[in-house]
Amino acid sequence: VFEVKATTNGPDALDLLTVNNFDLVLIGIRTPTLTGYNLFTRIKEKLNNNQKIMYVSIVPEQEVSLENADGFIQKPFSPETFIEKVKKSLE
Repeated sequence: VFEVKATTNGPDALDLLTVNNFDLVLIGIRTPTLTGYNLFTRIKEKLNNNQKIMYVSIVPEQEVSLENADGFIQKPFSPETFIEKVKKSLE
């Protein structure tokens, strides 16, 4: 069973992450207000709660900077693929 919380932009995600300690954070790369890369950097710099962080994007994986990321989920995806990748990242 997973408990999921969602936001629509980077600043809201940072606010949510300051009051919650999640095991996994899924970040879109092309997001409003703050790119996924910038959000990733801010999470690591400001919070450093040791969450696993994965990108979820329609951008092809070979075009994504995965440095220090814990994984990548390519859109579109099936529910089974999504759950499989999330479980694998949490092992």
